Amino acid sequence: MFQCSLSRISSMGILRRRFISVIAEVIALALLVLGVQACSTPTGDGPDARRARIKEMNGKIRMSVYQAQPQSIELVDSAAGYATASTVVAGGPAAGSDTGEGMATNRATGKQTFLTVQRLDTASGPGVGAL
Repeated sequence: MFQCSLSRISSMGILRRRFISVIAEVIALALLVLGVQACSTPTGDGPDARRARIKEMNGKIRMSVYQAQPQSIELVDSAAGYATASTVVAGGPAAGSDTGEGMATNRATGKQTFLTVQRLDTASGPGVGAL
C-alpha cells in the first residue's frame, strides 16, 4: 500500500512537469508566430498602393485557378460574387496562424471590398480546427 502511494505521487509530479513543459512550448511558439507575422506584414504602403497590389494579386490568383481548373471560369461567372486572398502561414506542429489580405467582388454591382485575413490554428488533437 505504501508503495502504491509513492508511485502515484511520483507520476503526479511527472505529469505536472510535462504539463508545464507543454504550456511553455505553446507560449514560446505563440510568441514566435506573432513575431513572424509582424515581420511579414507589409508596412509603409498607402491605401491606394495596397489596393493596387491586392487587385494585381487578385488577377494572378484567378488566372492560376483558371489555368489549373478551367471549369472554375463558368462557376465564377455564374456566382453572385467571389473573393481571393493571399496569406502568409506561420507556425509549427502545436499551433500556427495565417495573416494576409484580399478582395471580395460583388458580381451584380461590381463593388470590390478589401479585407484582411487572420486565423489562429491549434493542434491540440485530431479534429480541432481554426479559431
